[in-house]
Amino acid sequence: MRPASAQTVQQRIVTGFGLWNDDSYSLHAHVNVDSGLPDGSYYLHFTENNGANSFNAPFQIVSGQASPPTFDWSASTYRARYVPDGGTTMAAIDAFGVGSNTGIGVPASGQITVTRQDVFFPNGNVPPAVHYDFDFNVSVAGLATPTPTPTPTSTPPQSPGSRPHTKANDHKSGGNQCPETAPDPMARYSVHSMLVSLNIEDRPLRYTPPRGPAIDFIVTYNQKEGQQPAVFHYSNLGPKWTFGWLSYITDDPSAQLATTAVYVPGGGAEIFAFDYSTQTFQTDPQSHAALVKTGASSYERRLPDGSKQVFAITDGAVSYPRRIFMTQLVDSTGNAMTISYDSSFRITTVTDALGQTSTISYEVAGDPLKITRVTDPFGRFATFQYSGGHLSTITDEIGIPSHFTYLAGTDSIDSITTPYGTTTFVSGQNGTNRWIETTDPLGGKERVEYRDHAPGISPSEPVVPNAVGITNAGMDIANTFYWDKKAMLVAPGDYTKAKITHWLLNANGSTSGIAASEKLPLENRVWFTYAGQPDSSHAGTTANPSQVARVLGDGSTQLSQFEYNNLGKITKATDPAGRSTTYIYESNNVDLLEVRQTTASNYTLLRKFTYNSGHQPLTHTDAAGQVTAFTYNGFGQLLTRTNAKNETTTLAYGGTAPDGYVASITSPPFNGVSAVTTFGYDTFKRVRNVTDTDNYTVVIDYDALDRKTRVTYPDSTFEQFQYTDNLTGAMTLDLTGSRDRRGLWTYRHYNANEQLESITDAANRTTTFGWCTCGALDNITDPKSQITTFRRDLQGRVYQKVFADGTVNDFLFEGQSGPNTQGATSRLQSLTDAKGQRTNYLYWPDNAVQQISYTNTAGQPLSPPTPSVSFTYDIQFGLIKTMTDGIGTTTYGYNSIGAEPTLGAGRLESIEGPLGHDKITFGYDQLGRVINRSIDGTANSDTWTFDSLGRVRTEVNNLGTFNYSYVGVTNRLSGTTYPGGQSTSYSYFPNAQDKRLQKIKNQTSSDNLLSQFDYNYDAEGLIKTWTTSNPSLHTAQRTDLGYDNADQLLTAPIKNATTNALVKEYTYAYDAAGNRTSERIGNKTTLSTPNNVNELISQSGAVNRTLTYDANGSLINDGESRTFQWDGANRLVAINYTGTNKR
Repeated sequence: MRPASAQTVQQRIVTGFGLWNDDSYSLHAHVNVDSGLPDGSYYLHFTENNGANSFNAPFQIVSGQASPPTFDWSASTYRARYVPDGGTTMAAIDAFGVGSNTGIGVPASGQITVTRQDVFFPNGNVPPAVHYDFDFNVSVAGLATPTPTPTPTSTPPQSPGSRPHTKANDHKSGGNQCPETAPDPMARYSVHSMLVSLNIEDRPLRYTPPRGPAIDFIVTYNQKEGQQPAVFHYSNLGPKWTFGWLSYITDDPSAQLATTAVYVPGGGAEIFAFDYSTQTFQTDPQSHAALVKTGASSYERRLPDGSKQVFAITDGAVSYPRRIFMTQLVDSTGNAMTISYDSSFRITTVTDALGQTSTISYEVAGDPLKITRVTDPFGRFATFQYSGGHLSTITDEIGIPSHFTYLAGTDSIDSITTPYGTTTFVSGQNGTNRWIETTDPLGGKERVEYRDHAPGISPSEPVVPNAVGITNAGMDIANTFYWDKKAMLVAPGDYTKAKITHWLLNANGSTSGIAASEKLPLENRVWFTYAGQPDSSHAGTTANPSQVARVLGDGSTQLSQFEYNNLGKITKATDPAGRSTTYIYESNNVDLLEVRQTTASNYTLLRKFTYNSGHQPLTHTDAAGQVTAFTYNGFGQLLTRTNAKNETTTLAYGGTAPDGYVASITSPPFNGVSAVTTFGYDTFKRVRNVTDTDNYTVVIDYDALDRKTRVTYPDSTFEQFQYTDNLTGAMTLDLTGSRDRRGLWTYRHYNANEQLESITDAANRTTTFGWCTCGALDNITDPKSQITTFRRDLQGRVYQKVFADGTVNDFLFEGQSGPNTQGATSRLQSLTDAKGQRTNYLYWPDNAVQQISYTNTAGQPLSPPTPSVSFTYDIQFGLIKTMTDGIGTTTYGYNSIGAEPTLGAGRLESIEGPLGHDKITFGYDQLGRVINRSIDGTANSDTWTFDSLGRVRTEVNNLGTFNYSYVGVTNRLSGTTYPGGQSTSYSYFPNAQDKRLQKIKNQTSSDNLLSQFDYNYDAEGLIKTWTTSNPSLHTAQRTDLGYDNADQLLTAPIKNATTNALVKEYTYAYDAAGNRTSERIGNKTTLSTPNNVNELISQSGAVNRTLTYDANGSLINDGESRTFQWDGANRLVAINYTGTNKR
């Protein structure tokens, strides 16, 4: 039957309503989310039981809130199916919550209010058409979400597979990745901290064109990747793997302003909720990317640096989920990398901004979507092999393989094998606790574990910073613990000895992936607060901290504060000393216009910029008001740089170089002539030769990873570099051998963790490095088997350095009472030397050194005392203001920065010590170079002038004027004239001898010879002969210098340059550590003996003496007639002459 007017139905929403033919209805739903439902993508589904009408209403749950929260559909008309007896059927409207990523039904229940908009007619009469409004208040309740792919244990509700926290910018722990750079061409791992998800990255193919985005084929494995479909319908590398060129939008074509997800390069997703008040998508709180819908089937993801991803290829779906794939990556200047697809949504080619094309091949029988090869425009390629549908081997462009194995029946990788060795992974879960443990090839272990209420973890901290928005509670939940290799070695399972990351929560109680605080085991906790937080336990509107606070060793609070624009760029930074720097941006929030230092009374301009439409600086004005200007070509490549003295450096492209590549760099002219450096390229468009203004050319060869393998010089000598392991012959990422131009080799060996284990020089001397399985350097053994040992605390900090003679230096860090005890920070608190002298450090809140004092280990003054040194700093700019030591106070002054800037603004203007007449002042030119230095006034001054190439042309001081000349437009000095008319000239060898200095000739003002020195060199630039001529010598003398393979001087006989007769002999010998053990001058030989810390302790022969040292290695008796005294800073304070009262 038809519902009655204003009827309310309280039940699960699987409800049938009787509608007659031509009745119509419209739908309005408001979604309320149960706190147990995880974030992710869902939809409500409405159908009539005759199938005539159906509606999908997709929505996202973000931090426990539905987005959009309401749905409306245009009025629909029910068309009843007539049955043989002429009656009508009922229409059923079903509402379901469905987790679209998991395929799991989520129950929906709630209240339905139906409001009639026309007169109600009783059943049995032929009614006119009636319109009904259906108003749904839907409560969507959560179910435990199952693991999206088989794993040994189920995924807990706190980290469901649909969570997007496997992005490249999500917090990671451990492993051997370098987070600041693109991955190497070999698989490396880390762990996504919150999810405790293994993350592996590799970059098996890459090159960088001269303009536009880099072409990096980066592949990524995310153990708990929840954004992939069960069955791929596009290019892929198998379950849990993705690659940097794969990114797509997931939206609902029938709900154009619904919450939309972006599967980002590297895996994971950014969820963009639509803000109905601003009619824009909200920016991502971590990447600060903005999503813009540019058409019915196209989007752009705009990044804070002005670059963007373009999405314009749709999979054709007409309902949720529709995928729209990335087709371009465009840099801030408009240069694009373009991605092309075939009809199966396989990426086929990637074309860089120059039009150079990389291709992707698919050669797996029965699985045409799996990538097997990626080939760059130059013919280099990386390959991918599979086993059982899983990626098993990546081989990069030079042949370095990375092999992967998986836990049986799962997508979980349990080992990586590279040429260095095998790393294994074991993961598990117990309820909400989850963990992963790694073992490197040398047995070193790491562990990452998420656990609530871990043993030994208190819900509060003993000390808390004095900062707004911090609540000292709940510290025992929402924690990830990371034991590095050191902690696993000494304290496995002790949660107080791990690095702790405490997470903020979402509104629904799930962990957010944004750190509320972090604690290292031996330091005070570091706390973070964020804009938009409802309280200190829940995430705000951004992942950029507005406060970073910790308690210092003296109990005070160190607080740094930040403000940001909506692209996450800092607009104001206040350091712990209260100094504020303000950053002002263009209205696009991308281009930095001004940097100002602010105080309560000053708003000082430090620098300002102007930009072109490609976000490139056109001008930069410094604090002195000096302007540097830049111009660019139509592709955004730098054409000219003109400095504040109107001196212009010019770059040229193309022509003799490939299109878009730098052909030459031309300096500012000097006397109408410029220095020009030109570049030639090989077939891979790498710099092959570099030719300077002298036509001196070096030729460079590379391997497939663009590493230098050979550099050839004009004389045909060459340097050579190898990267294969010296023992196994396997290709590695490390420089294992280098040959100099004389053919002498130095070899390096690395262990299975890529740590330098030994280096053997051309003299066959080997230095070895001992590594703890904890990953830290334990000791260094020199070629004489003398060992220096480093002892480290739980955090890997050196707390003791032990020398080969057993003497030690001890280090404590702020707040510590002894090694490996709880402290406050990692600021150095004290250094105790081998004599028991302790150097103590105090700091200002901004980490600047406040005082250095010298005591014994009991804290008492030394005898005799060593005065302390203290420092103060400028309150506005943080520049050192005074230094007070045992002599007095030295004051530093700076050129002012103000409304009328002066040259050298902000630079050191004066140094005035505690003694009389000791003030030094400095003057600067437009480029910040010192052009004047005066001591105690202008009567004692030095001034310098520079030419347009930056070379010193004149120096004027109390002695007079010194003039300098150069060879053409090079930096080679050709002559110096002195105030009295004396001159020095310099001449050089030709290119075949590397333009090395050949002759120095000193002459009087009358051009009479004072002295002359002539040189010859070997291929590496060591002097082979040195010929001296001067009027006091009857004939010129030549010194022939001979070296060993370690470049140590062995022989230096002086001979008559004309007759070759020996004038005097010099010969030398050394031990394995480089200590000189023998010296023969003429017919007299002196033998020297060093101890095991390379101190000379005795000499015999031509010289006989015994030398003594204190425990710090400072000479206290030279064995002849002098003794030496040193203060607590190991500075020489006195020389005493034995047997006299002289000192």
